[in-house]
Amino acid sequence: MPVRLILPVLCLLLFPFGLFAADFKPAILLNSATVVDKSFNESLYNGMELFRKKREVDYQMAVETDIGVYRQKLKGLAENGYSPIVVPGAQVQPRVQQVVAEVAGDYPGTTFIAIDYRVDLPNVFSVLFKEQEGSFLAGYLAALVSPSNVLGFIGGSDSPVTRRFKNGFRSGIRFGNPEARLVEAYVNDALVTAGDRNASPWNSPGVAAKLAKAQILQGVDIIFTAAGSSGLGAMEFAADSGKLSIGAEQNQNGVRPGKILTSVEKKLDQAVFIALLSHQKGRWITRVKHLGLAQGAIDLAMDEHSRSLITPDVMQKFETVKKRMLSGAIVVSEFGVVSTVGDPAAEAPLPDSLVVGVLSREMFPFTSSEGETIDQEKPGLIADLLSLLNQDLGVTIQLTRKPYQRLIQDIEDNEVDAIAMLPYDFHHDSISEFPKKNQKIDIGRRLFTERWVLFHKREEAEPAQSRPMDKAGPIAFPAGASILPLLQKSGAKLVETPSLYSGFEMLLHGRVPLLAGTELHSARIIKEKEGTPFGLVLMNVEKMPPYLADKHYYLAFSKEFYSRYSLFAEQVWNRLAQLRESPALWEASDKYFELEEVDDAFEN
Repeated sequence: MPVRLILPVLCLLLFPFGLFAADFKPAILLNSATVVDKSFNESLYNGMELFRKKREVDYQMAVETDIGVYRQKLKGLAENGYSPIVVPGAQVQPRVQQVVAEVAGDYPGTTFIAIDYRVDLPNVFSVLFKEQEGSFLAGYLAALVSPSNVLGFIGGSDSPVTRRFKNGFRSGIRFGNPEARLVEAYVNDALVTAGDRNASPWNSPGVAAKLAKAQILQGVDIIFTAAGSSGLGAMEFAADSGKLSIGAEQNQNGVRPGKILTSVEKKLDQAVFIALLSHQKGRWITRVKHLGLAQGAIDLAMDEHSRSLITPDVMQKFETVKKRMLSGAIVVSEFGVVSTVGDPAAEAPLPDSLVVGVLSREMFPFTSSEGETIDQEKPGLIADLLSLLNQDLGVTIQLTRKPYQRLIQDIEDNEVDAIAMLPYDFHHDSISEFPKKNQKIDIGRRLFTERWVLFHKREEAEPAQSRPMDKAGPIAFPAGASILPLLQKSGAKLVETPSLYSGFEMLLHGRVPLLAGTELHSARIIKEKEGTPFGLVLMNVEKMPPYLADKHYYLAFSKEFYSRYSLFAEQVWNRLAQLRESPALWEASDKYFELEEVDDAFEN
């Protein structure tokens, strides 16, 4: 399943499985016995505590390493009404992913938040991290500091998360010093060789210390550990041997002050906090969220314990590379593949201005109300996003709102440089340029995504979802709906309504059995009508699982503009993808969703 939109940091515009909020009763089930591990589990626990203190909501925490008992405890939490349930760390216990999928399938009304893995079910929401971005910077820094040009990596086991750590670290080393080499080892491999299949590779510091000793004998002078609490053993041995190490997950610089070069931080605590807040507020729509350096979810810890190890010259080089990553000039894939498109400020020719066309119809919350004027107080998230981009690039961005057909003509005639919120199809591709990767549309660099769902009345004698769509009766849809081609393919009779609100009226009066609408706009209508007679009637409406479709929208440049400023355009797409998931946009969204206590969620 392709990755779909989440706006800012861990979760903007996120809606749970159902627009009508159930009781919010959070829980977390850990699958590693050590909670205070100065690493992964401790950071998760801190996130739960942060939520409890800030939101004054208690939670249930359970710990279980035996996978059979783990399954029973997870079922027990669901049976007792806990939702959402945070279920982290499939790399620690590989079968967790399978168990969560099984239990989530049995309890479709319970929300599960998976950390570091994904399950493709409508009630499972996943938070994944771009560990390779932080480890790339760590590798680059280590390559600049290492006298021997031999670096070490110790992982817990060869899991997807560990591979992202390793791949980024290796690529960063090569970026900093092509002559340097990497020596790698895994705690799990050492346990298997020793015949100890019961010990955890994430909680065996003695074994990690032996691996560190072996690497140091091979000339390694800086060791990066991504092995949970096992890594503490390697870090202690390296420090005692006069060598440096690099921590992971949390800021571990203080474990041995002056002996740890840096730590690759995953802001798990704040990720958990905002994930829970999103569900409490009813704002999580996409199933998978990828977080990295640009979103403040991955970073290197530089503090009083480590600064003396880094010279001003090295720090300047490091900051330059980090800045290029944040601008999108350097992109590191999960496989460690590094792509560079140059520094836009230094190399890419800049236009005098950028004229962007925006549809004049309302697409809540992406555009403001109908018409060609722009609401200065609540212009829509497109305007907010482009405003942030304007601050970054130093290029004046002008917005113009027009109907669809006029915008299409304008981009063909080069009257506008780009159109925002344009879906990718053959016709649009023939007249404009979209972000692509290997000649295919790059969904990761989209602007936003709309989720379309079907609604019906609860009290129907024969529920609509029990019948084929083309036999279920007329489907109402709002004028201008991007979902229209899909509805037409269904063979169902269609009824166009002036607005989504009028569509709900038709549904409630029994004029149509089904209504197609966007999840976000529908939620706003329901929220606005709370406490009114119409709002009480709306409580008889529910979504039909699964959702109809996710419609992706892009910033598409004119052919002429792209031919003159291709590097600039690529940088714009890269930066928009980062800003779309940034704390800054999260804060800008408050005026649309009235969120509380999130503007400082990623402050250090």
